[in-house]
Amino acid sequence: MIGETSAEALTRSQRAFLEAFVLAAVIVWSPLKLLAYFAPLISLGWYAIRSGDSRPMRSVALWGAGWACVISIHGLANGEMNMPAAFMAPLTYGSFIWLTSVRGVSLRSNVLLRRVFRTVVVVAVVEATVGLVQAAYGFARTRSFDLAAGDHVEGTIDLALEPDRAFSNPIFAAAMASMFIFLIASATLFRKGWGMAALVAVALLLASVVHVLLFAMTAMLAAALLVPRVTTGWFRKSVPALVLLAAIGSVFVVTQPRNAAAIRLLVEEKLAGRDPRSAVTARALAQMPREYPSMIAWGLGPGQFSSRAALIGTGLYFGGPLNPRPLPFIRGDISEPQDRFLMDLWLAAARAGDYGYGSSQQPYYSWLSVYTEFGLLAVALVVLTLVWALLRLAKQARSPGPLAWSVGAGAMVVFIALLGAQENYWEIPQALLLPVLLLKLMWSQAEEPPGSKAQGKAHGGLPADRPRRGPRNQPTPV
Repeated sequence: MIGETSAEALTRSQRAFLEAFVLAAVIVWSPLKLLAYFAPLISLGWYAIRSGDSRPMRSVALWGAGWACVISIHGLANGEMNMPAAFMAPLTYGSFIWLTSVRGVSLRSNVLLRRVFRTVVVVAVVEATVGLVQAAYGFARTRSFDLAAGDHVEGTIDLALEPDRAFSNPIFAAAMASMFIFLIASATLFRKGWGMAALVAVALLLASVVHVLLFAMTAMLAAALLVPRVTTGWFRKSVPALVLLAAIGSVFVVTQPRNAAAIRLLVEEKLAGRDPRSAVTARALAQMPREYPSMIAWGLGPGQFSSRAALIGTGLYFGGPLNPRPLPFIRGDISEPQDRFLMDLWLAAARAGDYGYGSSQQPYYSWLSVYTEFGLLAVALVVLTLVWALLRLAKQARSPGPLAWSVGAGAMVVFIALLGAQENYWEIPQALLLPVLLLKLMWSQAEEPPGSKAQGKAHGGLPADRPRRGPRNQPTPV
């Protein structure tokens, strides 16, 4: 699939990244949800040790120092701050540390791409196979692939046939969707691998996590429109991807008509403001700034309102607020803002869970958490970063080679941004670490080598999608 010449070999940094990726994949797809919170630091530490590069450790030190400063400032301003929840926040957001800890130029390699591709294929086959068995069981129980039948599909995150009701199904879908985006980018460039992408698409359809499916398709279409300079050649290469996306949409509507119809009902519910999410958003925008004026500028502090760390800090998250499971070292403090503006809605959503309230109605999601806990300045910084990333990728899209990776990386950026509008995905390393690692890899392939003025160079300076001539240097299919 991805060409490799006899002169190429993995550098120490590239081998370390490959090993870190495999390690991260093993942890992410394991049933050990608590261990998954440490997966970014474990995989990054492995990379640092194996590569001999000190930059990751410096990044971790700066990451920790920055969080300590933010927590200390908020702690001085708010004597009743929930400190255990505050110190959990750096851990929950840990996936993002990978974006700044490894130099992209060190990862630019056809060989690394080929081996990561093979790893993704192996993981996809295993997870899709397990998911198909779970989906068959769900169909046998419900005689349908619609509504909650997909909740049984959780892959190796939970090998039981019955759903665990602990967010394993959406985590499965988010991780599979990130691999789907990577496989589409690879297949578009190298014209092989469409069968594997289709297999992952089938697993996504059977999982029935509608928001992840819609976000992945929207992200790919948005990136295809925003990032590249559309040419006849690029459009011709994109036809299989467009056909596959159209097929996914068609199969979804046919096999899951009630899930498809629920999208319209959900939009109407949001516009009418009838669910807990709409209510908490209205409170955060209108009522809370009057009670906490400083929240607008710099927020309530890490782990103090709706973030994953804040919810865990209440002691009510694991097991749910109606039947919580106690955790060691967690006292179960509820901050004043949570008590006044969040808890009643969270309890209402929990009580209505059996009547159709899912993650789309829960009163917490990443964009809200960033706004309430870090303020509008942080929201503006995130938005500017997303815009900068898409503009940078569009600038790098100068030839068929970098173009595929630019669109793939752009799709992953949009996908991650959309996930933040659904749930606290940004704080779930088990769902976000693979998307971040694949984004890092695709981004590194999209950028041209420093000082290179020749267009169309990528993957170590070779003309993208044009391997050197000669029988010894022809691409070796995967």
